[in-house]
Amino acid sequence: MKILTEKHKKKISISLKRAIDEGRRVQHFSIAAKKKMSESHLGQIAWNKGKPGLKGKKHGRWNGGVTYHEMGYRYIWNPDHPYCNKKGYVREHRLVMEQKIGRYLLPTEIVHHINGDTADNRIENLAIYASEHDHWKLGHHGRRGVKKTWENYLTL
Repeated sequence: MKILTEKHKKKISISLKRAIDEGRRVQHFSIAAKKKMSESHLGQIAWNKGKPGLKGKKHGRWNGGVTYHEMGYRYIWNPDHPYCNKKGYVREHRLVMEQKIGRYLLPTEIVHHINGDTADNRIENLAIYASEHDHWKLGHHGRRGVKKTWENYLTL
């Protein structure tokens, strides 16, 4: 809680007196009254919760289920996917790789963009690794001492 200095208290007092003199309505609520008002709103649902037409394809700003991450990754809306995020989106490069291999990728499996362009989700630009460790081991995070060759990639 913010502690007011005497100077601030005096300014507030003057402005309240001026408001009363001008005939403006000034409300003062005790702590108990404020607590009672806040408790009266507990359990209430926001005005837009559960309203039809505010989610998915029925929303006014629906863009076809595509969104972009700040790192350039493209996300596709797929709420039935077992590894979608809490908003129902999955990274497109993971969906492309899953379609190619015919199964869901495990959360531990890494899909690597060979040319480094996260927006380029062509299958020939994607490689899959069993773990983050394998991805690091082959030097795809700029580690020194590991020679980057095309043989290091496990392309399909």
